[in-house]
Amino acid sequence: MEAARNFANKLWNATRFVLMNLPEDFQPGLPSEDKLDMSDKWVLTKLNQVAGAMSDNLDHYEMGLAAAKINSFIWDVYCDWFIEIAKPRLNSGDAEQADTARRVLVYVLDKALKLLHPFMPFITEELYQALPGSAETIMTQPWPTVDESHNWTAEEEAFEKVMDYIKAVRTMRTEMNVHPAKKTSMIIETADAAPFQSARVYLAKFAFATDVTFTAKYEGRHRRHGAGVHPRGPRLYPHDGADRPRERAGPPEQGKGQGGKRAGHV
Repeated sequence: MEAARNFANKLWNATRFVLMNLPEDFQPGLPSEDKLDMSDKWVLTKLNQVAGAMSDNLDHYEMGLAAAKINSFIWDVYCDWFIEIAKPRLNSGDAEQADTARRVLVYVLDKALKLLHPFMPFITEELYQALPGSAETIMTQPWPTVDESHNWTAEEEAFEKVMDYIKAVRTMRTEMNVHPAKKTSMIIETADAAPFQSARVYLAKFAFATDVTFTAKYEGRHRRHGAGVHPRGPRLYPHDGADRPRERAGPPEQGKGQGGKRAGHV
């Protein structure tokens, strides 16, 4: 019961945030593909996947699996990642970027509410009615289906690389006792810099980077002390005066690792 209440509060607050960021003359509908960035294509691909998986679950009377999938999508994908990723664009001062972010936010929320409706009919009806362009009732609206034009596998994989890197940066900052407000330079070692170059604004906000540079091979003096989420995933290295994580058990000393650069490897 408590988990359901928390989920309902999460969904309500997410919808409220989206509505608060819509201008009075907002017109719903996805923008053209050329205006979508990597994060837009990622969330639309994820939406496509969950719509297809849920339809298959319901066809086989797997109600619990279907409910779990839309819960995970709304909480983990839409609320925890996409809304946060959209905030820099909403506040960027770039009218076109802000409009694109709003349109994708509303489009995905509309589809997610329809997918959730069989499991939480009352709150989804209430929230759906608040969306611009909504019909008389959500009950008569078509069930979301897979849209083959919204499958961007390459962009999905690229954005998830960026997500993995951000998670790894946060983990290492915690291990090194770096203050949350402290920003650092970053060096990313990768054979494919394109995903990270396209995501500089996200790295700046969510990985606390003041600047990001790329290299095919990192030769820093702390290379052998790198840490990563898995052998081929992001690897982070203390650089230029930052203390490396201690090899003995226990957290780093207070104040260590506050002023250096970080490097990552993909």
